[in-house]
Order: sequence, then C-alpha cells, then structure tokens
Amino acid sequence: MWDRISSDPDACKWKKCGYYGQCFYFSARRRWEAAQIVVANHSLVGINAMLPDDSKLFPNAEILVADEGHALDHALTEQIGLTISNRVFNYVFNKLLKVSDKGTYKGLLSQSHNLFPAVEINEERSRVVLDTPQAGSP
Repeated sequence: MWDRISSDPDACKWKKCGYYGQCFYFSARRRWEAAQIVVANHSLVGINAMLPDDSKLFPNAEILVADEGHALDHALTEQIGLTISNRVFNYVFNKLLKVSDKGTYKGLLSQSHNLFPAVEINEERSRVVLDTPQAGSP
C-alpha cells in the first residue's frame, strides 16, 4: 500500500506525470510555498538548509523562529556533522555585518539597516554561549 501513496524521488516524474495536478504531495508543496508560518523541528530545519534550492522542504522565509533555540546548534551539528568554532562563528558574523574602524557597516547585510540590531544581539549571544564551558568539556 505504501508504494501507492508515497512520494519516491527516483520514480517521480514531477510535472511530466499525468497525475501532477491531483498529486497530494505537490498540492501540499504548493500550499507550503504560500504559507506564512511553518512549524518544524530542528532536524528538518537542518536538512532543509542542506538541500539544493530546487528541492527545499520549506518556502523562502525572512524570519526563522527557533523554539528551544539553545538546542539548535546541537541539532544542526548532529544533522550536518560539523562543529563550529569561535573563529568560524566570528568569520560568519563578520561576513554578515561588521563595523569598520571608521564606524561604518560592511558585509552582506550592510544595506539592511533594520537587521543590524538582530545581528548584533545574536553575535553577542553567540559569544556568551561559545565562551561558556559546556558540560563534559575540559
């Protein structure tokens, strides 16, 4: 029975399929793409982040609300299989937004003034978390 109702990426013909217009999976995807709020667990967020753009599970969003955000780094590390060091974290934040010696903002988000406070708060919070010894650490 499962073979008749599941979505198999190897067998699916997408838009070339005669049932595409009535397909439950693609109907659900069209609804997802119009969604304003998507609720997902950390693992799905991590998997979605690793997928190519044409295969994303979730629609594009400007905001991600992470319940239990303190556990997000652990869940993503488990999904992705890597650990982010202080140096890498600083590199990422500096790529997003950095204040130059002259006091001007540089980086990928330098033209998004409304995001400055959020980036700066998250950078400070990440420093606190990354500088705090974790249980079981030497």
